[in-house]
Amino acid sequence: MKGNMYRTYKCSELREKHVGEEIKLAGWVDTIRDLGGVLFIDEAYGLNERYGTSDGFGKQAIEVLLKEMEDKRGTFCVILAGYKKEMQELISLNPGFSSRIAFELEFQDFTREELKLICKKMISKKKYISSEEVINKIIDVTEYYKGKENFANARTLRNIINQIIMNQNLRTEDEVSNELILADVLEYIDDEGIVLKQKETNTVNHGQQLD
Repeated sequence: MKGNMYRTYKCSELREKHVGEEIKLAGWVDTIRDLGGVLFIDEAYGLNERYGTSDGFGKQAIEVLLKEMEDKRGTFCVILAGYKKEMQELISLNPGFSSRIAFELEFQDFTREELKLICKKMISKKKYISSEEVINKIIDVTEYYKGKENFANARTLRNIINQIIMNQNLRTEDEVSNELILADVLEYIDDEGIVLKQKETNTVNHGQQLD
């Protein structure tokens, strides 16, 4: 590639640009191809009409995209992003897809400690404070969603925090406070019907003889 052009679209944005018009989907890549760069399509599984709309856009878009990837190979880069299961379904829609994808990257979920750091930064950025106990309970809730459909790491965590902040706002509507407390998190847990696993605790007796 000869340039550093970078353009990002969500699949829904691409559809909005073309539905109701004479669809000239090759226009997606014209500028990027000419300058040499990267076309990044987020939530690309939306090209699969199972997750998008049944207007014929997705099928036509895939055909045009594959042709551009083949005819202009080496002049620009295409990155398709989305949830693993949905992306696998998308690639299976056309036999030419997998052969044109040189690399597949799967990003692992954040660790508990990484989520804690992200959580603290998110709360601080929103001008709230919280104890370590509250942070740990928020991460317990976040990890509850791990393995469930469409778990989105930091995005899921952000949604949880936003809901907890709403609980805090309701609780403190007659006072001035920017502290998130355990009750705010527990209310979220109750509202969502979440059942957290009880953590095992091991009691060790030192210097004590048991009969």
